[in-house]
Amino acid sequence: MDSLLRADTLKLEEHEELVRRELRTARLLKEQLRLAQRHALPEDAWIYDRLIDKAGKLEQYFSGMADQVNRMSAEVARLSVEIGELLKDAGRQLKYPEK
Repeated sequence: MDSLLRADTLKLEEHEELVRRELRTARLLKEQLRLAQRHALPEDAWIYDRLIDKAGKLEQYFSGMADQVNRMSAEVARLSVEIGELLKDAGRQLKYPEK
């Protein structure tokens, strides 16, 4: 029964890895756009500025998502332990009721 008291965080871990991968991709995209901008014609610089800005927003989004999923995982683990302790206490009280 002890295994039933713990939350399965595998899906959250999988999601966190997916979000972190997307974050790395957004960072790489921004970096590659900056490199490409160095070789672009001066009149095309504004296009790269816009694309770099959009890639930066993607980076911020995925960074925030990764942080949020990380916080969710920690909270689920904490709640799982807390619920387990509450159930153990309740079980002890049922076994040894106070007089």
